[in-house]
Amino acid sequence: MNQSPEQKRLRAARLKKLRKMTHHSRKAFSEKYAISQGTLQNWETARFGGLTEKGAHTMITALGKEGLFCSFEWLMYGVGNSPVLTAHSSKKPTPPTQTEIKSEEERVKAQLALFCNLNPNTLNMQITDKTMEPYFHVGQVVAGRKRTGKDIEKLLNKPCIIELADNHVVLRYLRKGAKPNSYHMVCLNKDAPIAEPFVYNAQILSAAPITWVRTIDA
Repeated sequence: MNQSPEQKRLRAARLKKLRKMTHHSRKAFSEKYAISQGTLQNWETARFGGLTEKGAHTMITALGKEGLFCSFEWLMYGVGNSPVLTAHSSKKPTPPTQTEIKSEEERVKAQLALFCNLNPNTLNMQITDKTMEPYFHVGQVVAGRKRTGKDIEKLLNKPCIIELADNHVVLRYLRKGAKPNSYHMVCLNKDAPIAEPFVYNAQILSAAPITWVRTIDA
């Protein structure tokens, strides 16, 4: 897709904003993820054509390791869901009291209710296992607008809340299945203690991209 200089400039600005959200300097980010500092500078300033598709995938992977989840479509073209910053902290928090936990649960429930009221037809769940680490963690509550039928294919290669044929809801990475109207569901954490880290050719009722994330500390 040919892009105008202005579109390339906006793409570069989105990338620079994302990198700054990780609190890394350009030099520190480049060294941490083995990306040439000059290359990253070119991507962030739209020089020599700016960010390439291959470069975008490289950055999306690196940003994900920083707890910042961004879609290819948003980074490259500014369309689709905005980036999601998951809760990461290098500091060990003080364990909350039972009163604080209860208060936090109520706060998140109220925010989720508001999100669902503003966005009808949603899927939501609280994460109770480590299957989607390092992007999503135990205690987080996630939600998104439901997609059905052919619209599910727009969510391929993204982490989604998935409603299975038996109405069970799981969080998995969604891929195209080998059979008609089927999908593969992938667990990102290969070391998670679950029976089926990969489910092939699953029949699903609906899926939702993650657009809302909150954490309940427990």
